Amino acid sequence: MKKLIALPSVLAVTLVAISAAAAVADTATHVNRSVIRSVENNLNERFSRIWPDTPMALTSHTRGLYLDGYGAVFTLEMNIASDGVSLMTTNLTPQMKVQVKKLKIERVPQLQKALSQALVDAAASLDPVPLDENVVIEIDLLRYTWEDGAGYPAELLAQSTRRKLLDVKRANGVGLEAAVHVTERN
Repeated sequence: MKKLIALPSVLAVTLVAISAAAAVADTATHVNRSVIRSVENNLNERFSRIWPDTPMALTSHTRGLYLDGYGAVFTLEMNIASDGVSLMTTNLTPQMKVQVKKLKIERVPQLQKALSQALVDAAASLDPVPLDENVVIEIDLLRYTWEDGAGYPAELLAQSTRRKLLDVKRANGVGLEAAVHVTERN
């Protein structure tokens, strides 16, 4: 009677694991860093010039990454209204502080609209991202140390699936409010 030669169990498990990893690697989405970097640059350009009277609105470069199975996520920091402090004006009056806060409250809806449109435009540039995965942009809204922050959020988060965003793009903006979910966080 012939004896069957059995592979040691560790070797057998290793071979199965290698073949499973190869199968996953063949089906996994690969989003090239250059695709993410292109969207980062577009967002930097868009948000750095959103308000001409606040040239330093964008306070950090946009950072993006792709998460397998979830989608593309981008984050940045903004100051949506300048306090006017300079070499010529070093102290803020209470009236100036009230004006800065009022301006920030007025600009939040403008920023939400720009953020939603930026999400649509980003989705169009993210071809390797699967249609049912997400595109997310998060903006931290910086506050001065003297601000109480009541009346406007500290963070805006906009998200949707790439499929919904491309549908909005093809419809020239129709359905934008329904497709994009914007969350305000304090």
